Formats: sequence, C-alpha cells, structure tokens
Amino acid sequence: MSVLKKSAFAASMIFAAACQPDPDAPTAPEAAASEPAVEAASLPIAHILLGKVVSDGEGVSIVEIEPLLAAPAYQNQPTFAAPDENRFYYVAGNENGKTDLWSFDLSSGEKTRITDTPEKSEFSPKPAPDGGVSFIQESEDGEMTRVHALREIGDPGAAVIETGPVGYYEWLQGGATLSVFYRSEPPMLQLVDVATGEARDVFDNVGRVLLSSPDGATLFAARGDEAGQYEIVAVDIASGVTEPVLDLPPGAQDFFLTFGEEGLPAMAYSSMGSQLMTYDFASDSIWHGAADIGDLGYGSITRVSVAGAADSDGSLPILFVAHPKDE
Repeated sequence: MSVLKKSAFAASMIFAAACQPDPDAPTAPEAAASEPAVEAASLPIAHILLGKVVSDGEGVSIVEIEPLLAAPAYQNQPTFAAPDENRFYYVAGNENGKTDLWSFDLSSGEKTRITDTPEKSEFSPKPAPDGGVSFIQESEDGEMTRVHALREIGDPGAAVIETGPVGYYEWLQGGATLSVFYRSEPPMLQLVDVATGEARDVFDNVGRVLLSSPDGATLFAARGDEAGQYEIVAVDIASGVTEPVLDLPPGAQDFFLTFGEEGLPAMAYSSMGSQLMTYDFASDSIWHGAADIGDLGYGSITRVSVAGAADSDGSLPILFVAHPKDE
C-alpha cells in the first residue's frame, strides 16, 4: 500500500494559541510505556461523550455532542462492537481501583458488565475476529499484561498470545496476526504471529492507537519522535515496510480513521486540547477544528471512535473521551 505523507504542521499556526496539549498523551514517547498501569492505578476522572459527524458539502462538523457516561469516575476506551451494531465496549473503574469491561447499547441506554475481576484490570476491548470480545488483562500481581479473548459474558477469557507486557493491540489478517504495543522503554511496535507466537519488532516510540485497514493487510499506527510529536504511519504486514501518512496535531497521539471504497483512509479524526479535529484525505492540507467542548467544562479529548455505519439521518455516531478542566 502506498500512502503519501501529508503534513499538518500548518495547523499549529492556527490552533496552538487557543488549545493546550492533551493531558492524557505523554509529553515524550517514552512516557507512554507505563500508561495502562498508571491509568488503572490512579483512575483519573474521564467521561465518554457522543456526537454526530455530519458533512454539508463544505466541510465536516461534529454536532449534538452530549455526555453519555459522565459520572465523576473513570470511563475510557470506547470502541464500537461492530459496524452494524449500535453498541460499544468501554472500560470503567471498580471499587478496588482496577478496571472492568462493559458494553453500552445506544438504542436502549442499557449498560452490561462483561468482566468482574476486583483484583486485576482489563482494558482495550475490541471485537474478536472469531466472535466475542478481546481485551488486555493484567495478572493479579499487576506485573504482566497479555491479550485475552472471551466469547460469552462471564467466561474468564483465555490468553491469545504469551507476548507481554503489552499495552494496546490490533487484530490483522483476519486474526492471524496481532500488532501490539510492547511495554519496553521506549515502547516497541511488534507484529505477533498468533499461531506460532513469533514476534518481530517494527519500530519504537509507538503510540497507543493501532488500527487495521479493512482488508487487514495494513496497520495504521502512531509513531513519535524525540520531541513528542506523533505522526500516523502505515505498516505493510507482509513486508514490515513502514510509510509516513500524516502528522497528528501538536500534543496528540490518539487518532481514528475511516476508509473509502478502495480501502484507503478517507477521514482522520484527532484532537487538540478541547477541539475535535478532522482531516479529509481528498481535499485537506491541514487539520480543521470540527467541534470545541471547552464550554462544556472539558480541557482535553482522547480515544476517538467513529461508527462504521451511518444512522438513519446519514450522520456517523462518534464517541470520544473527555477530561474535565483542571480546577
């Protein structure tokens, strides 16, 4: 897959004065290595918000934003269960300062608890290739984190690979390969053969977002430099060849991509401070501010997820995590 890099540094000239860096992103790539454990231990307040992505022919806006899970607690990592399901997975803190997996039905507003493990955390839920949900689970001593999967609520969930400790992951090639954020110093992107367990290093300073192309042949990941600036790169799974795609807004490492009919990136979503940012690969040369939630009392945005199928009005549901402003 050939993807030409498109620079977005010009966006900093427009937005940097008004927005501060995302507090959930590390100030340097090395700091991301321990972020899952830090999140589980300290459980900062994080809310999940819902909005709609609409296009009026002149650009993209994100409208009708509302707090969906806004209790003064930790709620994070929303991920749509499937393109044809109006449901998403997320993680929430429990009474022991650990995290459990939940699902939320957007049609009914019903919340369903998936795991109940008071002494160890689960995070990074995703639809598993063979059904059910996959996630990262830590050992009871908190020292090891591995990718697990379960098909039915209440099952303990078996480890998929022995590679660990890992912080984030993505399924590729129909489930034959797992890309993982290996928690080394600095963090390393690895590709793991699920059948053999063989892992190969790709590059270091990997960010926490890993996304597959529709055909599973290409991984899109965030890669940071020594100054803490991240870019989206494309990794060909067969060859391991990595190509730059797009610079992320200053201070951001989280992103989400939607794809066109040919399987190439069509829209990119990220954040800058309290702004949700969008980038149209067909027409843009810089990131654009699509919404600002500063007036709602939030100072930063992370963890963006866009539905794979439009609502009846043609809009795309978008979920993202918002962090309250510091007092």
